[in-house]
Amino acid sequence: MAADWREPFRRLFRTVPELDRGEKRYGATFVNILFGLVVTEAAIQFSRELVKWWGNGWEAVDEARLAHLLVAITLTVLSWIGYHQSQQYPPFLIKFINIPFFHFILDVSMVVVYYVVVAVAENSDPTTGPLISKSPRPEAILVFAAFAFYVLWDLLGYRIFRDPEYSKRLATPRNPETKLGPRRWVTAVFCCATGILAGVIWWVDPVTPASVIASDVILVLVLFLYRLCKQGSDPKVLTRSAATSVKNDSPGT
Repeated sequence: MAADWREPFRRLFRTVPELDRGEKRYGATFVNILFGLVVTEAAIQFSRELVKWWGNGWEAVDEARLAHLLVAITLTVLSWIGYHQSQQYPPFLIKFINIPFFHFILDVSMVVVYYVVVAVAENSDPTTGPLISKSPRPEAILVFAAFAFYVLWDLLGYRIFRDPEYSKRLATPRNPETKLGPRRWVTAVFCCATGILAGVIWWVDPVTPASVIASDVILVLVLFLYRLCKQGSDPKVLTRSAATSVKNDSPGT
């Protein structure tokens, strides 16, 4: 009898997978707009510091603020690149409720994290917003949060491609996946690394301008290294076409 009352809830997750064969992917378009808003806000904040330099010299520039905004811009732009690599795969229609729906929720959540990284960049000028003390702690924690979302994104991708109902409906049908693949393992390793880095930064709590900037530079280098390792784990990512990409691992984010 216990299975009877559970059945209606199970049906919520049994929607029939369908390829989105339309010319526009409205979920991806919405996420792209959000990416654009984040980059625009970061560019506005960055340009304010450059205006200070232009009008009053470098002494008027908040160097730590510039470093934090650099983290935000790097995180957002590199994530946008990874997001569009993932769009090489045949998209499935977003339904309420199916796995692509949760993928879409994760996409939006990640962009919100990127916006928060821009918002918490310290500000020592009361004329340009609330005052925020110098600390790399928020950036380190938020970068780790972004990688945690990346791991969830990759796991959902694995869940899709190991499901026969999804695999057989691909433009080029294939056998369900049985392994996570190197690209997903790269994400997991960097998630652990950024978690450790965030813990170290939280414990040390750098407060001097030089140490704050150094912490941000490390975060930026980690982000670039992650994207290089993610791409390097699949050499075909630079040359494969949309028709053949479905045979390979999910690019993730």
